[in-house]
Amino acid sequence: MIKRVLLGLLFSLCATTAFAACVASPCVITSGTTFQVPANYGALVSLEAIGAGGSGNNGSDGGGGGAGAYAKQVTAVLVANNTYTIQIGAAGGTTTGGSSSSVGGTANTGLKDGTGLWVVVANGGTTASSAAGAIAGGTANSVGSTLFAGGAGSNGSAGVGGAGGGAAGSAGAGAAGSTSTGGRGDNGTGGTGGTADHNGNPGSEMGGGVGAGGGGGGSQASDAGNGGLYGAGGGGGSGVGSHGSGRNGLLILTYTAGTSAKSFFVPPATIP
Repeated sequence: MIKRVLLGLLFSLCATTAFAACVASPCVITSGTTFQVPANYGALVSLEAIGAGGSGNNGSDGGGGGAGAYAKQVTAVLVANNTYTIQIGAAGGTTTGGSSSSVGGTANTGLKDGTGLWVVVANGGTTASSAAGAIAGGTANSVGSTLFAGGAGSNGSAGVGGAGGGAAGSAGAGAAGSTSTGGRGDNGTGGTGGTADHNGNPGSEMGGGVGAGGGGGGSQASDAGNGGLYGAGGGGGSGVGSHGSGRNGLLILTYTAGTSAKSFFVPPATIP
């Protein structure tokens, strides 16, 4: 009898409280070609994208790679449990401009929503092809309600490689590389750039503990630095060291959760 009453009280408590689904927001997406919206998705707060960074040139005084742009969208048609097409920008990929009808080059990061349109696209930075610093991902080739450009790579000179640009982020544009020191990401709030021969640092200023990376340092006495996660450009090579690689882009989905469980009630008398 006592057991029956206690179990009845437990079920009664469950009846008065809707079970809260696990809140996954923000969702940090760094790979894949499709993405399934979480079951507890309620309403969109934002979709954020950073394009990939380009690599430095491998010449005797190679230019630094350009960094990825940032794009944010606050309006999109997404439904819980539905799957949508995405592209995560690949470091050193092509940088053809994106639009609502096409994500563009492989360095671009984007998501296509339920309307069949690419509602957010962040243009990737280019790879340096000479001593000249590479062009960064730009706003004109991106899609979103808020857009910031990445930082350009710096020029290589006198046997020293140029530095990679810093990626753009939620706070603003990425900084360009300066001589052999990589640019900082996200308007001075992202990852710091690497000094000569050193990797750029990852960003952590955005949702989910990730952010816009700092550019890789140019080659001076050894190999150039790679760009920092996410979206930063790599440093240029020199006569004594090879170039550094850019970094891939990412997507971040931030949302408010809906109720995904129903209340129920089991009277104590029905429990054996």
